[in-house]
Amino acid sequence: MIIQPREYQLNVFKNSIDQNTLVVMPTGLGKTIIAAMLIEKFYSEKKRSLMVAPTKPLVLQHAKTIAESTGISESEIGVFTGEIDAEERELIWVTKKIFVSTPQVVFNDMRSGVLDITKFDLIIFDEAHRAVGNYAYVDIAQEYLKYKKKLIIGLTASPGGDRERIDEIISNLGISKVIAKTEMDEDVRKYVKTIDVKLMKIPEPEATREIVNMIDSLMSQLLEPVRNSNFRVGRSRKELVAVMQKVIGSAKEDRSLFQLVRRITAAIRLDYLKEYIETQGIDIGMHYLEEMEKSDDPSIRRAMSMLSSLEDFADLKSKLRTAAEDYVNPKMERILSILESNIRGKERAIVFTHYRITSDLLMDYIAKRNTSLKPVRFIGQADRGSDEGLSQDQQKKIIEDFKNNVYNVLIATSIAEEGLDIPDTDFVIFYEAVPSEIRYIQRKGRTGRSRNGQVYILVFENSRDMAYYYSSLRKVSRMTQTIENLRQEEVSKVREEKGDVQKSIFDF
Repeated sequence: MIIQPREYQLNVFKNSIDQNTLVVMPTGLGKTIIAAMLIEKFYSEKKRSLMVAPTKPLVLQHAKTIAESTGISESEIGVFTGEIDAEERELIWVTKKIFVSTPQVVFNDMRSGVLDITKFDLIIFDEAHRAVGNYAYVDIAQEYLKYKKKLIIGLTASPGGDRERIDEIISNLGISKVIAKTEMDEDVRKYVKTIDVKLMKIPEPEATREIVNMIDSLMSQLLEPVRNSNFRVGRSRKELVAVMQKVIGSAKEDRSLFQLVRRITAAIRLDYLKEYIETQGIDIGMHYLEEMEKSDDPSIRRAMSMLSSLEDFADLKSKLRTAAEDYVNPKMERILSILESNIRGKERAIVFTHYRITSDLLMDYIAKRNTSLKPVRFIGQADRGSDEGLSQDQQKKIIEDFKNNVYNVLIATSIAEEGLDIPDTDFVIFYEAVPSEIRYIQRKGRTGRSRNGQVYILVFENSRDMAYYYSSLRKVSRMTQTIENLRQEEVSKVREEKGDVQKSIFDF
């Protein structure tokens, strides 16, 4: 191989070639190198391999890594991201032995008869935590598992903290062995850099609490008739969606209940407004309200009509507009301060934002206040109203320019969280806390690869921000414990099968 694998990569490779294996390994430790080693082994035996990855940029990245790691020519690798038509794909499927593809292309070609999945000897599922529910990974694996002597490898840095979810992944991929590497393992420890995580608590602006209280009051008014109709209404948005489904079901028998659906829909929109204000800032909340007022979407228009029928809604809009007039977003101020303090040469940073509008306004804020910083916005390919997405070529160009210090601040949405070959950064900033342990780990893993890194997490005090932050920590802790339990179960199984004389598969 051209790239010399590390000790733990070799250990995982050797212990995953005999049965379907889920490999859980921290972000940045080179799971794709392990995939390349497996593919090279099968290729040398004239066997066919398929690697599936959830996004187009990841597919292209993996194909390049496989070629660079193994010396196999890129011309020998079939790469499918949806641009090649089915007729041309049909020919490529039967003439090559190595493929990297998005799952939707594989699923579509299976369904249409263009692809015979039985012709593969190895399938690798990157970001295997997606193999749940109705995701295409599940259909591909279930069809493939019908045939014997086929190998499945799942790769993930963060399978989630819910044991039921992990068991679902294991079941859907036909996994019989779990190899979980941690930063404390002897063969990993020497490659791991430290990441210093700093929680930055920002006082909530005085106007925020008053506006949030007004929103809470309006939501109570909207939902009171729902409660009076004997529907149990929870506090979270997830619970609001659940009760709406129940009301819709009951409305099939009593059509008068449909008016309650409009109320719940309006309450959900208010909850989004509240989240924008509590986690993004008053200015971004104001922008969300204006977008709703201008929207042509029938559902949003009905929600706005319902909200406008409430007398206090006009007071809320007036209060929000007044607060937004002279508002300086304290999170943006803090981010600029962190960037100016830490970027003095060739340092690079990623700022993660959950919402596109935040990335847009933050980009403008930094560009107007500091000409030495070189920020660039990195978003997905889909258009969002007037906000055009980036093409695949534009994304590649931005990543390359970031790597070459044309830009030193990448302001990114979730597109940069998962898998992309973004160069190691000196520090990462979370514009807001995220309640998902998977997203927390993926964001954090963008630093501390080749050198020590720092993570700054910005939260408004006494807000939903704080709740999300503590939720992510609890889930990360639960995931760590769940993975450790899986490790111990494997130890027990091996000892039971081998009479307690064989080493654990984790003690390589």
